[in-house]
Amino acid sequence: MNKTNVALALVLALQVVILALMTLARDGDSGDAIETGALLDVFDASSVEQVEIVNPAGDSLILVRQDGGWVMPDVDDFPATAGTIDALLSRLALLQTDRLIAENATSHNQLGVGETNNEGQIILDGETRLYIGNSAGSDATHVRLDGSDQVYLVSGLSAADTNIASSNWTDTLYFSVLPQDIVGIQIENANGVINLAKDDTDTWALTDITDDETFNPAAVDGILPIISGIRFTRPLGTEITDDMGLNDPQATVTLTVREQINPGESNEVPAPDATQEPLEVQYEEVTYTLMLGAELDLDQFAFLSSDSEYVVLVATFTADPILEAMRDNFLVVTEAESTDGVELENPVQEPEAPPQNATAEPTEEVTSEATVEPTEEVSPEVTIEPTESVTSEPTEEGEDSE
Repeated sequence: MNKTNVALALVLALQVVILALMTLARDGDSGDAIETGALLDVFDASSVEQVEIVNPAGDSLILVRQDGGWVMPDVDDFPATAGTIDALLSRLALLQTDRLIAENATSHNQLGVGETNNEGQIILDGETRLYIGNSAGSDATHVRLDGSDQVYLVSGLSAADTNIASSNWTDTLYFSVLPQDIVGIQIENANGVINLAKDDTDTWALTDITDDETFNPAAVDGILPIISGIRFTRPLGTEITDDMGLNDPQATVTLTVREQINPGESNEVPAPDATQEPLEVQYEEVTYTLMLGAELDLDQFAFLSSDSEYVVLVATFTADPILEAMRDNFLVVTEAESTDGVELENPVQEPEAPPQNATAEPTEEVTSEATVEPTEEVSPEVTIEPTESVTSEPTEEGEDSE
């Protein structure tokens, strides 16, 4: 390396050092140095009493901490899933500011964190508002705190967390019993009343079946999974209004369920040498009533169980099997009954009638027997007249030979 190159290298190194010193000095004087850390400063997830979720359309869901759990106050304190909400708060506490993306308000809408243009909002205790923005890849989402222009890229949060569907925040299992514990079913709808019961051998049957009817057990297997576990799409609250149609329901299902009685705990301590006999398991029959009301939303029906104070909406795949159930579904339909006056594609043939696809051969056999054998047995007067009108030539030859 010659002296000129050495001098240039020294000048370049000096410029880099000077530039670095100027940058540090500027940051120290302005006080705008970016500090990394928690996005939500001094945040305690356990102290949050209210969480409001706002979707992009502006619809919101409010969740309030109550008696150690969470409820939906807008739906008469319908229980919410505490684990889901607590998990969200824990993820919010972990959000960091180590990936600053923008500091200018003009970038907010572009990144989806504007006041009116965003992918959702999370509001804590009515004060701290967090705008959820666009995704920037796998587990990377733009966020911005209300009142700040700085936009960060964070992990552990996404627009999916602002989905206010009930299925995201509560257990949608509304009514549940074990199918094998059901011993009686009554379904009443526009098609009539269906009564089913188990006998002593745990076998299902129609209670009013007649001697000429055959029970169809497969129909019970089809309806049991539906009526033993009812899931809702949205809770409506505790008030029953006229438009719900529950005062005169479209269908009512009454279930008789055999439930085990838990024996009471005894405070007596048995003697060391005492032989304790096993407790006999006892059962009781409990009746539940399920009412299906009017269609309130598209394919959404009001529904009420006797063991719940809340009215809910159920989907059509739950409602239709109950509305369409009829007694005939629980009977084996014979082939004659299934026609119902309509010709079958493969009708049952009478035993005397020949098969439709074998008309040619039997015709030839019958004709030959009728023209030869009967001619010899019947009197000449009877034989001559039909012979002349049908087969004249063979008759003439016969007369000549005689």
